[in-house]
Amino acid sequence: MSPIAFAVVALAPCLVWRRRLSREALRHVALVFAAVGASWLIHQLLATPGFLHQNGQGPVWIGIALGEHFAHYGPGYQELFAWCRRFGNPDGAVFTAMSIAVAAAALGASGLGRAIGLSRKAALMLSLPLVCDPVLARVGASESYFAVGFALNIAAMLWLAVGARIGSARSGRFVLATAGAGLVICQVARTHPLLWQPAALCPLAVLALPGRRSRRAAQALAALVVVGALVVLTSGGELYRAVRYYRTEMMGVGSSGVIARLGGMAVAYAALGFIRNRLLAGALAAAAIVYTTHVSNVVIEDNPLISAAHDRLFVPALVTCAAAALRGASTSWQNGGGAVLAVVASVYALLQMPIARWRSVDSLETTAALDWRQQVKGQRIAYVGRAGRRVLFLPVYAALGFDDQRIHGTRDANAPIPQYYYRSSLCSSDEGRALCADLESRWTLEPVFERTLPARHSQSWLTYSGPVTVGLFRVQAD
Repeated sequence: MSPIAFAVVALAPCLVWRRRLSREALRHVALVFAAVGASWLIHQLLATPGFLHQNGQGPVWIGIALGEHFAHYGPGYQELFAWCRRFGNPDGAVFTAMSIAVAAAALGASGLGRAIGLSRKAALMLSLPLVCDPVLARVGASESYFAVGFALNIAAMLWLAVGARIGSARSGRFVLATAGAGLVICQVARTHPLLWQPAALCPLAVLALPGRRSRRAAQALAALVVVGALVVLTSGGELYRAVRYYRTEMMGVGSSGVIARLGGMAVAYAALGFIRNRLLAGALAAAAIVYTTHVSNVVIEDNPLISAAHDRLFVPALVTCAAAALRGASTSWQNGGGAVLAVVASVYALLQMPIARWRSVDSLETTAALDWRQQVKGQRIAYVGRAGRRVLFLPVYAALGFDDQRIHGTRDANAPIPQYYYRSSLCSSDEGRALCADLESRWTLEPVFERTLPARHSQSWLTYSGPVTVGLFRVQAD
């Protein structure tokens, strides 16, 4: 059982302290579900579902969920989405689940604001930019683990804030809430190393709460200890293996990068924990998190959409800082300040609409494969899946009855003749052009379809020198 399943069990007795739910409580629950539905519909209007991961590896993550690929980064993704194998279209099932989780988390920001002490209107203002953020909507409508990090970090922060409000550092309710949040953070940590640092900022939610600073500092310290212990006990081995696989220079380990990242996080914690003026504390903590976001963005040179998606991982911490800055003001000032922040952040989000609609070649062709893959089900399909540093995986999974033959070199080309051949985008690259030409000269090909895609690279070192042509062909028996 995954850590998040244990988290639900741990959280339930903490939050449900009433013996029975009143009609008012049930009405609020119904309103929450309606609001999540509205948030989800807005996100669906802002973004089209499709694969997001760069270098043609989006379907790999669905393959991890199906158990067809080894999860080098940890078992978290498979633990969350192994259920998708029950569906004939596991890709669509994951896209839908991700989009619902992200839409719910966008509204969860207002719940976090309420827990921190904002008025109802000011708290709702925190969710408005997230609901109308096209980049966040695009991340949610994909397989990306960035969506996992965003949604679960909002949940963990909300649990920590509620637990700290209803109990002291030694109370059973706080310990249970912290354990629940810690297990959710464990799930995040088991998914991908890029999610570790944003998850480490979750205890900021405790420091942002009203009350004596000494009490909140004690609770935040207790939360850090409990969460850290749970991560080590439940996921220490998985994290160690992920570190060994995931190149240390990418995480900044052993370089000045780790100092910059830890320094930014330390400033954020110190600002909320020690500065008495709430506006100054929230502003300084937010500036530190923006700096941390920039120095930790190892995908900034890949493409603008992936870079913007990475930055959304730190939005939960920024929401916490905004709530902390507004909390000390009167209700009218909270509402006014929240409205100003909401307008500015919403305008910034909407200006990134072109980035949200940007699609790389490999994203376009892997998403398009969802429409034509049924034509080749039960028959072998061959395609060039690796050429130099370029990689491509089509969403043709053995668990669904597909038989794919990924060709990496001339040795693979000597395998049995397939029934179908797919001319991938790698054939339009300098690295893969010769191999594709050799394959196509061996077989008699009957076109099923051909199309030209815009030459948009998903990583800066994987450019194309000309137009990108892809197509599906039947291989005629000689």
